[in-house]
Amino acid sequence: MILYVHEYIIFKLSNFSVNSKVIFGGLSLGEITALSSTRIFYFISTIYIVKVRSFTMNYLCNSYAGSMSAISNYRSICEVYILVTKFKSNISNINSNKQIVISGDSLNINHLKGLLIRNNINVYDIKVHGSFHSESMINAGLIMYYFMKRFKLKSPTSKILSNLTGFFYKNKNFCFYISKQIFKPVNFLMNTLCVIHQKPLFIFELGCGKIISNLLRRNFSSPTFKVFQISTMHDYLNKNL
Repeated sequence: MILYVHEYIIFKLSNFSVNSKVIFGGLSLGEITALSSTRIFYFISTIYIVKVRSFTMNYLCNSYAGSMSAISNYRSICEVYILVTKFKSNISNINSNKQIVISGDSLNINHLKGLLIRNNINVYDIKVHGSFHSESMINAGLIMYYFMKRFKLKSPTSKILSNLTGFFYKNKNFCFYISKQIFKPVNFLMNTLCVIHQKPLFIFELGCGKIISNLLRRNFSSPTFKVFQISTMHDYLNKNL
């Protein structure tokens, strides 16, 4: 079924659904990590990154169906390969009885989605297709859901602020901020962080956030202040919390 595999990233997943075939399309490594850390949309609660290989890819007249795809192999403890694949042929070999979950709104993802639908494959979108803001909002919501479950938090005893720069969550024990885009008003972000500097702070980037995170590291030296990109969140949680 999978042709022209160039490079891959391997994940170890536990308790993966045996009834669903999952394709992550057009997602960054951070988004894949975030989505795979919830129990929503056929995903799971724990992910272990065991191997990462860099890759380069060229789009040739929309012939590649997505920059990255992950195919599960239906085992209780399974490996998921993040693949650069070419789906132009043999797409009909996918078992039509299986569900496919696909995410992304680029032209390449829509191309893959069209191929699947034309071959009578059930396709379920997990993103709100449209603006970058709406997609980031969904991802931020998933991460927030993860933390609520991870720390057994109750929303009535916590405070959640949603704004143009991202999601900010605060309770008695810790705070975290989920950035949504690179176009953040830095002054607003700095003012927000100054209010909560006495609590452990986690900042998780969604996409292009290195500029902001580097700026924050230079301006905040408190031992309770921590900036993480989303792809490193699980290693930190598993080792330190």
